[in-house]
Amino acid sequence: MKDSRFSPLSVILNTFFICVIVYFIEYKFLYSKIVLLFGSMIVSTVFTIFAVFFALRVLRVNPFQIGFIKNPAKITVGAIVPTVILGICALITLFAIKHFIYAHGFSLEISFRISTSKLETNTTVISYIISILVAAISAFMLESLLRGLILRVATEHFGFCIANILNVTLTITWHMLIYIFSIIFTNMSTSTFLISILFTCIIYGTSSARKSLYVWATQSIWHCIFDCFISLFVIRNVVLTVNLPIDFIPSNTLEKILVFLTSNSVNSNYLTIAFICAVNILSLIVMIIYYQLLKTRALKKYIKQMKENDL
Repeated sequence: MKDSRFSPLSVILNTFFICVIVYFIEYKFLYSKIVLLFGSMIVSTVFTIFAVFFALRVLRVNPFQIGFIKNPAKITVGAIVPTVILGICALITLFAIKHFIYAHGFSLEISFRISTSKLETNTTVISYIISILVAAISAFMLESLLRGLILRVATEHFGFCIANILNVTLTITWHMLIYIFSIIFTNMSTSTFLISILFTCIIYGTSSARKSLYVWATQSIWHCIFDCFISLFVIRNVVLTVNLPIDFIPSNTLEKILVFLTSNSVNSNYLTIAFICAVNILSLIVMIIYYQLLKTRALKKYIKQMKENDL
């Protein structure tokens, strides 16, 4: 990376907070209209993409240096690895939840619902196309900002540990914004806000750490982009529903937890959110194991090369 007359940390933070301001403006003045059409805040998403690449230009950093590797094999692996990891973790989590629900004599309904609104009433095909495109653009934006600009550039200047702390902190902050704005400008209750913040820290803290390991192991952010897309379009749109009898009275702690998870508030399905949390925690554990295997493999390869050179 070429030297720049601007401080990398100041460029990273200024870019992030400018994007937060645009995010706020869209939430305050365009939220209902934009979300009604696309199911997501697309204006701030597109702006953030341009802001990231402008920041890279200011820092004199080539996009390929932050992980946009052109190698087709690495791009393919970047698509396969997160798909397999998240897929396996989601199936294991669904099996565990289903077993727990069935063990207490209830049934579990699993459905897939995309989060578009107005367009969904016209044609499902258009809704799916819009949802896929929005998820892809959002994934590209989030990973370009958080893992590309913040993690990769900060790692180059401050080391991986400091960069990862900054990356996790700003990732959680970014995803908290919607709840912060909601409690300030809407009638969101304090309890719902606190629960949302707790789940946000768990979900995005673990997912950020998992993606950091992708970057650390491969020096590419394609894994992160595909991982984020799968999370946004597939994992987030899985809806779990349990219908408990009206007169059901929990007799133990586990049943009390079950009642809480099935007591949905407005726009919240706690069982579904708990499912997403479990998938992210489990996938982080799997990624740590996968990373250790890659590390061991690389070490063995290095030792073998050293022995061959000695001969």
